[in-house]
Amino acid sequence: MRTQLIATISILALLLAAGAASAQTDGTTTQWSILADTHTTGDGLEAHRTQAQSQGPDETVDVAPGTCQVWLSDETADVSATFDKDQWTGAFHAAEGQAPLGETFTVNIGAFDPDGDTFNQAVSTSFTYGANGDTFERGYWQTSSSGTFTVPLGDLLYFELCNPSTNSGTATVLADGESWVETPSDQPAFPTPELGALLLTGLGILGIAGVARVRRD
Repeated sequence: MRTQLIATISILALLLAAGAASAQTDGTTTQWSILADTHTTGDGLEAHRTQAQSQGPDETVDVAPGTCQVWLSDETADVSATFDKDQWTGAFHAAEGQAPLGETFTVNIGAFDPDGDTFNQAVSTSFTYGANGDTFERGYWQTSSSGTFTVPLGDLLYFELCNPSTNSGTATVLADGESWVETPSDQPAFPTPELGALLLTGLGILGIAGVARVRRD
C-alpha cells in the first residue's frame, strides 16, 4: 500500500513539473543584448540573455539596403516556451551620424531550429529612424500582434533586422550591448525551467527509483 502511494505521488510530481516547465512565468521581462560576435551555429550573430558587452568597444553591424541581419539567443530552449506576440520591445540604436533618418526598417521575431537550419517567423513590426521629429539615431520599436508563438525544446529565439531594398541608406547598428530586445511581462522564463519545476522533477524521479528498488528487493 505504501509503495503504491509513493508511486502515485511521484507520478503526480512529474506531471506537475511538466506543467510548470511548459507554462511557467517569472513575472518579469527577459532582455537580450545585441552583439557583433558570430553565433556558435554560424547562422547569425549573438544575442546574450544577460547584459553583455561585445569583445571590442564600440562594435557595430552594418545593415545595407536589401539585406537582413539575424541575431540568435545564446541559449536553446530547455522546454517548449510559448510567448505572446504582443508587447515585445527593443531598440536597434545606430552609431552617431550613421542612421538613415526617415527610412523604415522591419523587425522579425521567431524560432530557429538549429537541426533543420530553419527560421520560423512569428511576429513582425517596423520602425523609422527619426520618426516624430527625433533627430537622434534611436531605433525603438514595439510589436502589436495578437496570438502566441512557441519556441520548441532545443530551438533558439531569433531577432532579425531588415533594411528594405527601397531604402537608400545603411544603418550602422550599435552592437556593444546598447541595442536590445525584450519580452513582454509575465512570459516564460526562457530558457531555464523554474526551480520549483526542477525540484518536482527530482522528487518524482527519486520516488519512482525508490519504488523500483523496493519491488526489486
